[in-house]
Amino acid sequence: RAVICRAKCAARRVRGSTGSCSVDASRGRRSRSVFVVRCGAGPPAEVREPMPIHLPQFQPRLACAGRVKAGVNVPMMRNGKPVLDDKERPRYYPKALDHFLITTNRKDPETGNFIVDDEIMAALKEAPGVADSDGKIRKIPGFFHSDEIEEVFPTRLAWYDGRVARCQGDGRDAKRWRVDRGARIGEPADIKCPCVELDDGNCKAHGILRMTIALPRTITLGSLYEYRTTSVIGIPRILGGLMHIQEEIGTIVRAPIWLVLKPELVAPEGQAQK
Repeated sequence: RAVICRAKCAARRVRGSTGSCSVDASRGRRSRSVFVVRCGAGPPAEVREPMPIHLPQFQPRLACAGRVKAGVNVPMMRNGKPVLDDKERPRYYPKALDHFLITTNRKDPETGNFIVDDEIMAALKEAPGVADSDGKIRKIPGFFHSDEIEEVFPTRLAWYDGRVARCQGDGRDAKRWRVDRGARIGEPADIKCPCVELDDGNCKAHGILRMTIALPRTITLGSLYEYRTTSVIGIPRILGGLMHIQEEIGTIVRAPIWLVLKPELVAPEGQAQK
């Protein structure tokens, strides 16, 4: 405390002191926001600690270091030729991969794909026991920053109009906006959730798994990698896996985990697909 007091006094240029600093006994122990110091024979000096800004936009948050992707956009083809849009540009559609790609947050302006992070991919391929025999990454070592499953893997139901969320809910209650020309209009209306849009396929479940990739050359403090999914199979399994780890060892913070991608045979509408 004396060291802290001397540093603060020096910073505020409190003069007239030839002795050491001490916490003023008349004010009791140091509080969170304010404490008083006495510098030698000088008068008491009030020193205020920095206070956080109590506004939503200034709440602490971690940056997104990059993305973990299991799919890419590929050009649509017809009779061996690319399908073009009204502006004579190739059309693209999302295609699932059988392996992971680690990307940056920058997009290719033509394809819309996130640009692959070659440095991280090389580090994963060089790490023992990570890459498969074909050189592809199907499992990623990592750990989580929080013991709150809602922070590690937030989920929601959302109906998008282009890139704008028209409606968001949790399966009980939802907020719906009017959207015009790609922008929300006015205040949202409170509605019950789910609604008919979920059955019609307009509304989907969304989950974002936030993790640190556990390789020495890839760890950046203050940021996390995000794996986004809308899979009705993957979301419950990730949630179940997190709960199981928490129950078995008591916490998910810094527990060594592997994010694994495995093929699975499903049968939507009675037709078997991978």
